[in-house]
Amino acid sequence: MDDKDMVSKVKKSLAVKFLALLCAAFGLFGFVLFMVFSSKPKEAADLSGFVLNEEMKEGRYVRLETDTAPVAVAPSLEKESQFYYVTDRNGRKYVVNMSSETFKSIMETWDQETGKLQEAYQIKGEIRSIDERVKGMALSNSYKAFPGEEVNEENFPEYLGEFYIKEKILGRRMNTVYTVLTMIGVFFLVLAFGHVVPAMVKAGKGDFGMFDEKNMMQALKKYLPEGESVLAGVHGVGNETNIKMIFKNCVYDGDMTLLFDKNAGMVQVTKGKVCKFDVYVGVTQNHLVLSECERYKHFYEFENIFAAGETDVTELIANVSLQDIGNCFPLADVKSCEVKNIWMGAINCTITMKNGSYLKLMLPKRGGAGMPRQKEHRDKILSRLGAGVL
Repeated sequence: MDDKDMVSKVKKSLAVKFLALLCAAFGLFGFVLFMVFSSKPKEAADLSGFVLNEEMKEGRYVRLETDTAPVAVAPSLEKESQFYYVTDRNGRKYVVNMSSETFKSIMETWDQETGKLQEAYQIKGEIRSIDERVKGMALSNSYKAFPGEEVNEENFPEYLGEFYIKEKILGRRMNTVYTVLTMIGVFFLVLAFGHVVPAMVKAGKGDFGMFDEKNMMQALKKYLPEGESVLAGVHGVGNETNIKMIFKNCVYDGDMTLLFDKNAGMVQVTKGKVCKFDVYVGVTQNHLVLSECERYKHFYEFENIFAAGETDVTELIANVSLQDIGNCFPLADVKSCEVKNIWMGAINCTITMKNGSYLKLMLPKRGGAGMPRQKEHRDKILSRLGAGVL
């Protein structure tokens, strides 16, 4: 796949993602709006005129105007609402099931001196038939609404009628659901315009930043042994590294450089890192190569030794910076390569060398817009590492 074909493929893929995110976002917005407006009731009929002029109907949407404080009947089985005795402006009492929030709003306008509300409050809801449960509560606590009067089964309709009013509001739970759906829609829009659109612009220019195969290959080439080329490369995340190397004919200057000295002995350098960092991982015919996407600090330990053991010895012929060591490893030195599947197709890969050095890497399944062959190259790298296991 040449660069032109790769850019074209990436642009098409990004365009599909952009449209998918837009459709998902506006689909969620549309659903929320539809549910909110479809549940919005029609014009509420005035309950006083309704009682006089129209037949009572279950589910009829009405409004009740009151200028006195509601009196609690008893807690209902519903956590968000209670039953109250409410007196309308004509002195007629009703049983009303309303939310605690509505009750608080009403009581905010209550004047303790007058015993009235500072302004009339309209309660809107649906007519519901009084069942035995509601009647039982209303009867047992009727003294609260009718002090000194005896309300019983026979005269109950004369005092409180045969229906109660169920306030119709958007429940707190549904409010939460609609809010979450709206936030998800906003998140999709942010992804579409904050991530995909800039990626499309960069793709048009052939600029993919860190996630670019061309940039990756250039970075890996800096550490290639002479005569070898990169067979496969991917973007990964370093989780932890601990690398041991031995250098002959060198002296550490104390300031990030190994100095060549033909009369010096051997120095073992341990280079490590325990923080996460972006890294390119590649393989050649005979080597595993790493190149960090950005410069990060490592910890170093130095020890003068007399025997190399199983660690290869590098004989210096010139000064070398510590930043340029520990980036290329012979595949023959790989002792084991353990792979564990994690999330979204990514894998954790622990590579252990014969001398005890190890690399803990996370290799994603996808490498970004500019690296469409991430999965293919990752498989090649794992295959090469497997071939190096002894």
